[in-house]
Amino acid sequence: MIVLGIDIGKRELLVRMQENRDGAVQILGKRGPFANTPAGYQELTAWMLKRVTGEVQVVMEATNVYWERCAHHFHDLGYRVSVVNPAQIKYVARSVLRRGKTDAMNAEIIARYGLVMQPGCWAPPSTVLMDLKTLTREREAVLARRTQENNHLIALRDAHHVADMVLTLAQQRLDLLDRQLASLDAALHELVEADAALAQQLKLLLSVPGFAYTSAATILAETVGFSRMETAEEISAAAGMAPSPQQSGSKMESQKQWAACSTSQTSTWRSYGLCCPSRNVQTKCWSASTLWMSLSRYQECLQGASGAAFRALAR
Repeated sequence: MIVLGIDIGKRELLVRMQENRDGAVQILGKRGPFANTPAGYQELTAWMLKRVTGEVQVVMEATNVYWERCAHHFHDLGYRVSVVNPAQIKYVARSVLRRGKTDAMNAEIIARYGLVMQPGCWAPPSTVLMDLKTLTREREAVLARRTQENNHLIALRDAHHVADMVLTLAQQRLDLLDRQLASLDAALHELVEADAALAQQLKLLLSVPGFAYTSAATILAETVGFSRMETAEEISAAAGMAPSPQQSGSKMESQKQWAACSTSQTSTWRSYGLCCPSRNVQTKCWSASTLWMSLSRYQECLQGASGAAFRALAR
């Protein structure tokens, strides 16, 4: 088995290619940096083909959005592509007592992880789901800015004296954000209505108590239509809501800790009242048990007759 480990940066890539021969790891090549551009991907592909001709598995970290074009490039060429959580690579480095950290060292660890763990293949989401994710995330960003601008305008109006032009500009920015929110909402509805499979998924999710249109669309976008999550347990873990025991010998935490997840994902779920990172369930967010029960009901729907139709559409 041959693995090409790629360390993804915003502007450049560093790679390490390794092979497992009879249990021994052999280094086939290391190179970098390549530009994180289509021309750089072509150069990397040519470099790889000069050294190997057989099947190669390409493994990389999910580094912000900078991995996406590279992953699509190798997937389109027919290679097996695996996109792994950076936390997995971090703990692999710790397990081999790797104290230093450079991009080249990271590429070597990624390649080693691919050889040992043989991660599953990544498949790009549909264009509709990618559009849904960009729209929901942009709406969240615009809504956050609108809240800031609204608070700023309220503070200006409460001040003893403010120039008229400052008030006018603040109001204009707020009006612009309101128009953008309306445009994004219209685009979301138009996108869903144009895709029968997505509309069916949304209809099924809206049957769960507590889900509104925007929150349901956001959940579908962030979970890629639940294609990579099959149980309520997996979904609650992704939302940072799955409790994990902390116990060793006679020492035991008084309360269970919540499973960690990425900051961006946590903020996305929390903004729609679906993430409760604190231990106190008396909050405006859903409690873990409530989310668990609701998503369990969603799972039961999937197992019914309507769920079979839904899964057929989702394939």
